[in-house]
Amino acid sequence: METVLDTSINGIIKINRNGIITNVNKKFEMLINETGDSLISKKLTEVVTEIDEDIVNEILSGTRDIYPASVRMKRITMIATIVPVLNETEVRGAILSCYRFKKQAESVDSRSTVSTIPSPLKRFFNCTLRQNIE
Repeated sequence: METVLDTSINGIIKINRNGIITNVNKKFEMLINETGDSLISKKLTEVVTEIDEDIVNEILSGTRDIYPASVRMKRITMIATIVPVLNETEVRGAILSCYRFKKQAESVDSRSTVSTIPSPLKRFFNCTLRQNIE
């Protein structure tokens, strides 16, 4: 499991069914400039304070399948998604996946700029919009 987490382009936090951090990948450590050891055993909502504990509890109880959010941690804006980890039909914990949002602007002329959104974010927003419409 750690190999999969450490090869991900996203920052990943794994939590147990009580909302306690059990694993953090290297990318997440780099994003917030902290070691995984300093985060393990803390509640997810202590580390990612912009995510409401009620939302985490809904994911962990199985009443919510996914929670996408924009969060700021240490002055860094990230797109975060929390999904449950299932064993058959039982929720065993959850995974929070973070992608750092970088604004990339290209000058078109002296009066305007164009912002581009990286492809993974486009897929994320398109998927989220489709789920909300259906």
